[in-house]
Amino acid sequence: MRVISLQTLYLSLIAKEIYFKAGNFTATAVTKTSLPRLFIIDLPAHILSIGLFVFAILAGFIHLRHRQIRRDVMLPFQPGTLAAAAAITANSNVSQLLGANLDEKALKEALRAKRFTMDKETGKVVMEQGRQSVWVPFSRMNSVRALLS
Repeated sequence: MRVISLQTLYLSLIAKEIYFKAGNFTATAVTKTSLPRLFIIDLPAHILSIGLFVFAILAGFIHLRHRQIRRDVMLPFQPGTLAAAAAITANSNVSQLLGANLDEKALKEALRAKRFTMDKETGKVVMEQGRQSVWVPFSRMNSVRALLS
């Protein structure tokens, strides 16, 4: 506690010595109410605002198309949660393919040439058996078909 009071005393003495000097002079002060700090050139501002407007309309269009494509995806729980991961992969043939003690090389070998998709009716992750029976919600062809329809 004594150290703090000594530091406070020292700092106050230094401040008095620096800032409070005896002097006989007048200081002039000029006050201005507004200073121009920001300037905007008309042509680039209009071009940028038009570009922003175009991007906003494009983003809205993409959002609406993406909502239409996602409409058919059935997720049992909020995506990104453990409950969703458990529900999506429960009762799938993926767990039979993988063992608990596989290293990275064995895991890559087990998953080589396998394709995983979502079943349209149940929303579960399944290993693809045949292309005609399994629906891929976010594949490129489905996206192209949705844009062309």
